[in-house]
Amino acid sequence: MLCQKCGKREATETFIDDMMSFIHGISYQWCNYCVLTTQLACAREQEKRIPILEAELKLVLLEMELKEKALDKET
Repeated sequence: MLCQKCGKREATETFIDDMMSFIHGISYQWCNYCVLTTQLACAREQEKRIPILEAELKLVLLEMELKEKALDKET
């Protein structure tokens, strides 16, 4: 069977693109090349989120520290 994504190479992998597909039993037969390039693209997109998440975490930690100091002053 040929890869359902590119149609060029032999399908050797079962690919599931999200949790809903997994739950509903939807999968695709892809070649290893298509699986790896798709996973790499996803990883690169996730990497872009790191600075945003770090900034959010700093704000949360600062907020927690301020609340703790406010509680300390009340007691």
